[in-house]
Amino acid sequence: MPEIETSTKDAVRILTISNEDKRNAFTHEMQADLLRCLIDAEQDPQVRVVVITGAGQVAFSSGHDIGSLDESSAPDDTHDLKAYLMPLEMSLPVLAAVNGYCYGAGLILALSCDLRIGSENASFGSPGARLGMLPEGGQIIRLPLLMSREERWSSCCLLNL
Repeated sequence: MPEIETSTKDAVRILTISNEDKRNAFTHEMQADLLRCLIDAEQDPQVRVVVITGAGQVAFSSGHDIGSLDESSAPDDTHDLKAYLMPLEMSLPVLAAVNGYCYGAGLILALSCDLRIGSENASFGSPGARLGMLPEGGQIIRLPLLMSREERWSSCCLLNL
């Protein structure tokens, strides 16, 4: 069952994106749960830091579960990015422990965190263009701001820009 699993160890709130059958893609319900869990962590005086990760080793999150974004979802908020941008507004430090694929909404979420720690198999991308979608959530502007000058130059050289 797709869900955001929550656990607390000492003062660390761990949020696990759990939808392994779909590479931890977010359903509409998971998006709402993520926002609720982040707000709960922010309001809990015992929590000092939040860590967000994906279940298993294949993916942090592959983005939105496109199959769940149909007429049964609330049409006014299927593209609501508040949950993915919430770490930017939090006073608590939020870390993304990225294991495997980190695409689409997962990338927006990771870039919104204060720190990203990638495993050896971490892979980042914004594949929405293949579906004719414009990049949302500020990832195009935020990514270069988070990279050093050398990393930006290396990325441009790799892309033949």
